[in-house]
Amino acid sequence: MSGPEGPGQESGTSPRGVADLRDGLDVPTPSTDVVSVSALAADGDGSETKFTIFASMPFDPSYDDVFHVAIESAARQIGGRAVRVDQLLHGDDAVRVTQREIRSCRAVIADLSTSEPDVLYELGLAHAWGKPTVQICRTSYDDMPFMVRNRETILYQSGRTHLLGQHLARYLQSLLDLEGRS
Repeated sequence: MSGPEGPGQESGTSPRGVADLRDGLDVPTPSTDVVSVSALAADGDGSETKFTIFASMPFDPSYDDVFHVAIESAARQIGGRAVRVDQLLHGDDAVRVTQREIRSCRAVIADLSTSEPDVLYELGLAHAWGKPTVQICRTSYDDMPFMVRNRETILYQSGRTHLLGQHLARYLQSLLDLEGRS
């Protein structure tokens, strides 16, 4: 993999867990010590009710394609549905709705491209509540906050969100396969 060099890295290698999709490279193989998914494939009773993938991301319109093209399609491909708080008609306090959605989802996909404080808060909630998380980013690895840069992150390029969706679906499916073997 190619990517920005981190401390103690040789030229031409990427930091642990960072996949750079901006050049069309494959996503990292998920490791069970970093991301654990509990029963993403179906609800606990085995019913076909769709599970939720929570999208934590900037509400800026320039990220609409990331949600609608990449995240929604990836969730559909694995049998789930994606939700983003600003896309829900809830008539309630947005913080309360955000917390409820994160608590009830099966996984969180967090776009760290702008290091948005709300996204970092939502990612922190997901970690604290033991939710599986997938980090995505379209900016440099070095621009990511220290506390999240050491986790697996899928780097993507603006204008190529269809590729991000394909990679997210494969990544989430890999997580399902790993859980099936545990």
